[in-house]
This record gives sequence, C-alpha cells and structure tokens, in this order.
Amino acid sequence: MNEKEMVISDLLYRSEVMDMGKSDSVVAPAQLRWFGKYVSFQFGPEAVWADVAGSLPLPLNLHAFRQVCAKLGAAVWTGKGRASQQAAQRSLPVDFLLALPDEITEKNMNWATETYASSFPKRKWLVREYESEPQEGVSTRNIRAVVDGLYPAISNTELLYKASEMIAGGEHKLVRPHLTPDEMNVRIALRDVGENYAVGVYIGNSEIGTSKIRILPFIQRHSCTNSIVSVDGGMELVHRGDIHALRVQAMAAMAQSLHATGEMLEKMVEAEKELVPNFQAVLRGLSLQYNWTEEMSSAVTLGTEGQATRAGVVNGVTYAAHKILTGTAQADMEILGGAILVAPNSLFARAARISERTNERDMSALRRKRSNGSDPVTVYVKIEDGLEN
Repeated sequence: MNEKEMVISDLLYRSEVMDMGKSDSVVAPAQLRWFGKYVSFQFGPEAVWADVAGSLPLPLNLHAFRQVCAKLGAAVWTGKGRASQQAAQRSLPVDFLLALPDEITEKNMNWATETYASSFPKRKWLVREYESEPQEGVSTRNIRAVVDGLYPAISNTELLYKASEMIAGGEHKLVRPHLTPDEMNVRIALRDVGENYAVGVYIGNSEIGTSKIRILPFIQRHSCTNSIVSVDGGMELVHRGDIHALRVQAMAAMAQSLHATGEMLEKMVEAEKELVPNFQAVLRGLSLQYNWTEEMSSAVTLGTEGQATRAGVVNGVTYAAHKILTGTAQADMEILGGAILVAPNSLFARAARISERTNERDMSALRRKRSNGSDPVTVYVKIEDGLEN
C-alpha cells in the first residue's frame, strides 16, 4: 500500500503481524550459557549445543550484544569509591570480542556472565526475541534486545491502539510513518489550519531500549512536507517504573499534545517575521555545533528557501530531516527544529560566534601553512556542543 494512502488501522494491522514473530523471556543471568557468539538462556551452565527437543542457542543482533556487554562490564570492571562508579559505566570491548575466534569469545563471555551472576544474584534480564519469515528455509530467529528484567514493555501495537482510540474513526493523515519490529515513529495529522499547515500528534517508541516513549505535538507544512515536532507541551516517558502508570500517562499525553499545537502554530507564524542577523554565519555555526555533514548542511541551506528568519532556520532543519534521514534519526532532527522554534535569541548569537571563531582559526591555519611553504588546505574544526560560551 502507498504510504500516502495508509491510515492508522493499516499501520495497526502491520504492527500486529510483526507481533506474531516476537517473544520475551525473563531470565536470571546464571541461566545463560554462551556457544561462540550465540547464547542459550534455557539450559543453564551445563547446556550443550542442542537439547533433546532440538532447540538451538540463539544469535544476538549487534544491538543486543552491545547491551549484554554493557551490563557485564559492571561486574568485570571493579574499583572502590569513585572508581567503582566509573567501572559501573564501562562496557566489555564489543568490537574486540566480535573479532576474536568463537571459542575465545565463548570462554570470555561465559566467565563474564558467571562473574555478573555472582555479583548481582537477584538481578534478572528481559530477553526479547524476534523471528521473521524464514529466508530460503533458514530460521531468522534472533535476540533483538537484552534489557532489565523490570523493563515495562510498552509495545508499538499498544500505542497505535491508543492513537486509534484518540482518532475515533475521524479523518486523519499519516506523515511518513515508520514502523519496524523494534521501533516506531508516526506523525498523525488530524486537521488542517488554513492553507499552509496541519496539526497533530507525533508518537515515537522503541521496544529495544534505544529511546523513550515520545508523544509530542507537531505541525505539518503543506508546501514542503516539513514536520516540526516540539517537546514543549508533550511528554517523553522513560521505559521505567509501573507499566500501568505509563499507560495512563501515554493516553493523557496524546490529548495534551494536540492541545499544545495551537501555541506551537502561533510561534511558527511569529517566526516567519523574525529576522535572524548574520544568517549565513548562524547556519554555519549550527552546522559545526551539531556536526552536520556537508550533505546535511547543504540540505538545511536549501530548506530555508532563502528566508533569513527564525522560521527559515526551522524549515531548513526540518527539510533536511526528511530529505536525508529516516526513522528515529529523522524524528530527532525534527525535534531539533521544534527546539529552535522556541529557543532564545542567544542560540543564534552563539552559533554566529562559533562560526566567526572557526573562520579565525581557519585563516590562522592557512597562514601557517603558507609560511611553511605548504599548499593551502581547508581546515575543518569540530566544536563540540557546550565547549563554546
């Protein structure tokens, strides 16, 4: 089905089909046994490669393997006082373990897992699996995430049901809906406001621990299909705590977000008249601050439509979001656009200063190169967010 024709019930059906391949198990780490880079959580430390029922240990995708290595690091890296706090944040070396021969990885992972189980005997993990349609007769079942055993598993399907209840059969339009077994980013435009805009609710979720539940107001430009998403007026909910409380908060956030679109739209109309001094310097400073690629910076400039205003910056950022990025990264860029919409003017002044200081450094570097008899070069200076005041 063409995405432009899709409605919430179509997306809900697609999510329900994906759910058929999902399964979860809460396990104690002491139950785990590694076989090379595969893991069994069914048979314990005395497991063999296959049990009498023919069940095999499962591969972990890269994300799940990183999660396990991060958890095991808390037990492997030890220290006292502050060193202990720092050790709790250290992961096992993922790339190194994946590069080792299977038998060496197996030995190291089994030792680390046993150490973790001894250090934290009461902790449990939620192991999340997914199996899609077999490819050429080969099973595609794998472990997609390993999170805390108390992780409140709010699913994509559950949030889509809540959205369907909010819509209640009314007219709506889905804008670039993004749904995978692991994550969801859905913009639901519920009504047009004048000729230029629509307003609605953005819903984002991750089932594998990569992002919060995000239910936020958004406005949609008709002329260039930019989506501007704002944290103001919405809710970001961490997958933690009581699952029933999260469900209540999520439902309330949908109504709250829709209500907030009115103020958001007013700010956008005002932003269309607000000139930004040193506009090109501001764009360059933002590019340095957020470490945009050349492709991204060019798309932002194109998306401003030549308007040296706050709205021009917002439009540039949100245009680049849907031209360059997909999925959660696209939504993150649209949220950046929403943040710029309500940011103080100091944001632009700071970006201009970053650009000017970088220009000075570039020129100094060029002069040094020339004085040494070298060919001129273009110097790119990366300035991390927060280093410049």
